[in-house]
Amino acid sequence: MARRYVIVSLLFIFFGINLCSPKKKSVNDPIWREESLKMASGICKKMTECIQESEAWKNENSIHAKLIKDRFQEAKCQDYHRKSNVYLLIGEEVETIKTTTISCYNKIMTMNCESIIKNALEQVEACILMEKIQKGNN
Repeated sequence: MARRYVIVSLLFIFFGINLCSPKKKSVNDPIWREESLKMASGICKKMTECIQESEAWKNENSIHAKLIKDRFQEAKCQDYHRKSNVYLLIGEEVETIKTTTISCYNKIMTMNCESIIKNALEQVEACILMEKIQKGNN
């Protein structure tokens, strides 16, 4: 009899914690989702081009080809992006996510490949913030 009460109590505690704990809620914004998918595809395409232009690509083609196939291929890139905080608008104010993402995207698109390969993006405030949003470390 006491065992039944323990089990019932544990179930109430488990469901209470799960139902009452804060959940990350995404914002359904179809226009943003389409726009952000285009930006993600553009970023992946740019990264692919830069990797292919790099001297390292020419010297170690098989390693970088695998990287491109595994990470920057458009279908995989979009699939990864669909699960991201930026796409789902989670982790920061919606307008902050949008403006940060657009700013980072514009900066990437205007950078030359040499700068990108040399990690110049690590100096771009919008891209740093976007990465934090993606990782949920904001």
